[in-house]
Amino acid sequence: MQQIAIDRYFADFVCEAGKLIVELDGAAHDGREDYDRQRTETLELLGYVVLRFHNERVLADPGETADEILAALQSARP
Repeated sequence: MQQIAIDRYFADFVCEAGKLIVELDGAAHDGREDYDRQRTETLELLGYVVLRFHNERVLADPGETADEILAALQSARP
């Protein structure tokens, strides 16, 4: 997974093989819900699954975050 440009956006982490984008949201996303929602919709129209996690959650429970990412990747397999 690596950060790449997709359409007019930069995704935090991308797995092209699984068509999965992982976004980590910190305080900079406060008040940007409409923008983030539009961004997610655009990326989904391009065929990606978008997972969003708040930074605090990732720091508090990295194992559960990793489990959710793995589950999303496994469900994307044909």
